[in-house]
Amino acid sequence: MELWVGWSGVGWVGRAAWTVGSWCRRCCPACPYLATHPLQIWDVVEKADIGCTPGSGQDYAGVFMDAGLAFKTNTDLQTAQRTELECSKPAARRRRSVQLMEKRMDKAGQYKTKELRRCCEDGMRENPMGFPCQRRARFISLGASCVQAFLDCCSYITQLRQQHRREGLLGLARSDMDEDIIPEEDIISRSQFPETWLWSIEELKESEKNGISTKVLNIFLKDTITTWEILAVSLSDKKGICVADPYEVTVMQDFFIDLRLPYSVVRNEQVEIRAVLFNYREKESLKVRVELIHNPAFCSLATAKKRYYQTIMIPPKSSVPVPYVIVPLTIGLQEVEVKAAVYNHFISDGVKKTLKVVVSPLCIRCPLSFRECACAPYC
Repeated sequence: MELWVGWSGVGWVGRAAWTVGSWCRRCCPACPYLATHPLQIWDVVEKADIGCTPGSGQDYAGVFMDAGLAFKTNTDLQTAQRTELECSKPAARRRRSVQLMEKRMDKAGQYKTKELRRCCEDGMRENPMGFPCQRRARFISLGASCVQAFLDCCSYITQLRQQHRREGLLGLARSDMDEDIIPEEDIISRSQFPETWLWSIEELKESEKNGISTKVLNIFLKDTITTWEILAVSLSDKKGICVADPYEVTVMQDFFIDLRLPYSVVRNEQVEIRAVLFNYREKESLKVRVELIHNPAFCSLATAKKRYYQTIMIPPKSSVPVPYVIVPLTIGLQEVEVKAAVYNHFISDGVKKTLKVVVSPLCIRCPLSFRECACAPYC
């Protein structure tokens, strides 16, 4: 039975409750419980709540709608017409990360050439050092068109991030599915980790003024998070051999992964590897999604049909190890890759290292004439 309720529209509890009670007593004299205190009406409504929305209801109409009642007033306020017994499905809210990625793709798609799109995408990546767009653009050496595309996209993504921060300050509810995070496909993994490099011979011509000659070398640092020492030795006819003091260059990020692998592993033997996640921020904890990338050369929780990722919290100025158990299946040099992204910060890191898979040292090859091979596994 649907109960039509008349309401003067002045009070929510007091007058509305008395109006409901008096109206129901007139239409249903055989309902003794309606003759008691009017607030008991709301107790009955809440007991019949089918739980479609959080709390007693989304709004004034939701209170009656969830309880199976039809509500209508003389001011044209009423509940929606019920068409099914189950709860109506709310409109699915799109993930903010998806919305942001679509905006980034649309912005990069405005540039026709691949080179300019790459410059635009670089501008929309967050700088871990916190440098503004103008300062970052100084290091671009690919021409004025690339600089212009970089600045355009960098300013565009900066405005979007500021808008998201303002929404967060306004107290907008955000679930884990609504949080912004860089997709795994957009994370570029670090893969070059040499212990020594940059062995080169350069010729310095003598200066005409003060006898000091200089030469600028534009080089890209490797992917290792460390402090490099640059050593230089000179040889000349007048000065002989000179050794310069070491010059240190520190490579650092607020958030990064240290993937620790053994030198080699045995095929078909279970081994545990660790990805240590570091948070060097002073006062801010980081919520991180870390993922082990699937490789068919290993048996692990990451498969071709199902991705394996975990969500962890890293306190400030600390690290958290994430263990992975793998079983090597293929002999040779195999790649192990781990990627991680920080929620709501557009910060990410990825590490790709090579793991050497060998056969067991006890492996023997048996002649075909032997019927049994004991004491060692087959190769």
